[in-house]
Amino acid sequence: MKRYRNYKAKKLKLPRRIIFFVIIGVAITVFTVILGNILRDKLEKADIDTSEILSEPEQKPNQDQQNNKEEESASHNKDLAKVLAGCMDLTLGEDKTAPDAYSVIEGIKNDGYNAVSFCVFDEGGKIAYASPALEEYTRLPSSEKLIPYDTLRSAIEKARNSGLRSSAVFTVSESSTDELIIRELCSIGFDEIVIRGFEKHTRLDNELVSQINGYILSVREIAQDRIDIGICFEKELYMTPSNAPYIEKIYDKANFLAIDFSLISPEDASAACADLQGSFSAYLMRPLIKWGDEESSASLKEALANCQITALQYIFVPNILQDTE
Repeated sequence: MKRYRNYKAKKLKLPRRIIFFVIIGVAITVFTVILGNILRDKLEKADIDTSEILSEPEQKPNQDQQNNKEEESASHNKDLAKVLAGCMDLTLGEDKTAPDAYSVIEGIKNDGYNAVSFCVFDEGGKIAYASPALEEYTRLPSSEKLIPYDTLRSAIEKARNSGLRSSAVFTVSESSTDELIIRELCSIGFDEIVIRGFEKHTRLDNELVSQINGYILSVREIAQDRIDIGICFEKELYMTPSNAPYIEKIYDKANFLAIDFSLISPEDASAACADLQGSFSAYLMRPLIKWGDEESSASLKEALANCQITALQYIFVPNILQDTE
């Protein structure tokens, strides 16, 4: 009998558990339905903006964005690798008269050049033209032996009207007058400036690259991006493998690079071009050749052509101030 009562008790416990869970389930269901109705009622009464989501308003550039301009790379126009610049000699004759600027430009164009090259300084490192900016700065008149400012300006205007590119060859100095002259060259209307003065360096490092790039950026700021900027180095610098990553950093800021071939034989030029074939195309590199007698100039030009180098720029200004202080 005892065993029968225990069995009956256990049977009775099972329905109670089921009833308990059923009650809990019903309660949860009722609660969920009530809560859902409440939330739906609030949602229907809520004032929701269903209009199209507009894009964020344009933000004004902050200081960080302006500083980032200094980090921007320079543009690299492939046409710069096709510049063939003839030497624009505007020096005065023995009678101190300036040559006709129009005739000089026409002569350069008729010789097959697509650009004119003008050296801002003479071989003695002094300015080659009568600069109004320097006259105002020094409060001294320019030498009568200098190329008249109006002659230079007229020549550049004629070059532009004739479809010729104008290139100023500028040598850096530690003088505060660099900015004055560069600003004046921009106002004259030059299309580009080739910066010399770093040729003495044959090895580059971070400090020197920072100095060179700083100079490029300062010129670009003065010119307000209206001119292209090139930097000239000796061939030894380009041929040193350890300089390659530093050259890349400089080219990132300059529009093109140049190589000094002013004191080189046709044979050495051919050898250098063969070794640096990739660099000429990669950096839009332009040889700077010293204008001399026609025979030597023609031989050097032929040597470059044989190496498939089509760009070059002649540089030469006589030492017009050698007799003056």
